Parts: sequence; C-alpha cells; structure tokens
Amino acid sequence: MNNAKIGFIGVGNIAGAIIGGICKQGYIKPENIYIYDVDDRKYDNFSKYGVKACSITEDVIRNADYIFLTVKPNNCDDVMSTVKCMDITGKCFVSVMAGVSISKIKSYIGNSKVIRVLPNTPLLLSCGATAIAYEAPATEEDYKFIYDVFSSCGLAVKVREEDMDTAIAVSSSAPAYYFLLAKAGVEYAKSCGMDGEAALRLFAKTLEGSGRMLTESGMTPDELIRMVTSPGGTTQAALESFEENGFADIFVKGMKSAAEKSKTLVK
Repeated sequence: MNNAKIGFIGVGNIAGAIIGGICKQGYIKPENIYIYDVDDRKYDNFSKYGVKACSITEDVIRNADYIFLTVKPNNCDDVMSTVKCMDITGKCFVSVMAGVSISKIKSYIGNSKVIRVLPNTPLLLSCGATAIAYEAPATEEDYKFIYDVFSSCGLAVKVREEDMDTAIAVSSSAPAYYFLLAKAGVEYAKSCGMDGEAALRLFAKTLEGSGRMLTESGMTPDELIRMVTSPGGTTQAALESFEENGFADIFVKGMKSAAEKSKTLVK
C-alpha cells in the first residue's frame, strides 16, 4: 500500500471512478485521500470509502502530495486562482481537464510539477483507458505513481502532450461513438421485429469480445476483418455498403471534430 496522500478538487463521475478503483485495489489508504467539491451533497457517495471530505479547497492542497484537478475546463481559472495563492512546494498537480495544457496550468503556478491525464468513462467499471503526459519538473517517479493509480482501474498509456487532443478523439470521447453504434444497431434490429433487449445484449457482448480480440489476439484490425469476412458472404456485403457510403470517412471526420474542439477549449 502506498503512503502518498492524494486530493481531489471536484468529485464528479471521473473522480468517483478513480477513488473507487484506488480503494478497491487497496493502493492508497482511504484516510490519505482528501476530497472537495462545491456541492457537498456529493460527499454522500464517498462515505463508504472512508475518505476525508474537506470544507474548502485549501484543505485539499495543504494535505495532499498529489492534487487531482477533476473539474470542468471552464472552472480552470477559478480553481487555479485559489491554488496559486497557496504554498505548493513539492506538490504534483494531476489535471483531468480536457483541452487544458500543461503550459496553461503552469501559467498560474510557475514551474511546478504537472501531469495531464485523459481517462474515459469505462473507468467507472475499472476497465477505463487513460492517456498520460508529463514534463519536467514532474519526475519519472511521479509518472509511475499516477500510472499505477490509473492502472488500478483499467489501462494507462504514456503519450506526448502534443498527442493529447488526438487522445481525446481516440479514447476519451470514444465510448460515445460505440454507444451510438449500439443505438443504431438496436434500432435496426427492432425495426425488423427483434426484441430490443436481446439485440442490445448481443451488440454489447460483441463490442466487448471484439475489443478483447484487438488487445489479446496479436492480430491487426485488417487481419481480424479478414478473419470474419467470407468472400461473397454477409459480412462482405455489410463492409462494401459501409465503404460505398463513406462510413470510415464519416467516422474519422467525427474524431477530427472532437480533437479540434479540444483545441478551442482553455489552453
């Protein structure tokens, strides 16, 4: 068990998922986890873990070694205005704010230690995917600690900071793409007279299994496509229709829109 003290400014769904994963794995003592949110009603969701709820942001900053900035990007200015007035010597800030660069955070707090992370919502089930970027003065030891935190509730991958906008498109926003596919697939099945619940269960398990094949088979996406596609068969008919209608282009355009939107957020 790690003896580090961590704090969360903002305790929405993502913070809840991180804290839940940490406590489930026993990685950090609950009494070493400090939380603060402007809506103290949220604290009820964390009482089962035994973490320490704070009445002001400053208490989190004073007590924690690693401070997670788990607020919306548009709250960045308000939070950092408080942070910059504190003694933050030796502390490491872990930003979960989409579109907010390390340099933007350092514009408030000078050359302090900052790590950026981009998790996604499957973190809630301890099967999330998190991109991590950092630069000096944050150390390899700091990175390893944060890597272990997010590995406790899914996959963690180190990326360059300049790739974080792309990571939003590839991973952070991506669950919604697959939920949209599921919605369309189920609606199609229902239009054909199939029970919607049965269709949803089949579609969801197919997504889950396909993801495992991507990560565990050692095969490329093209190889996996060929594996399931018989010449002149049903899968080939579907793939040809997708190609004729520009499915891949539409999908990539959507991802580009997510990445470009990230670039317009607070930098």
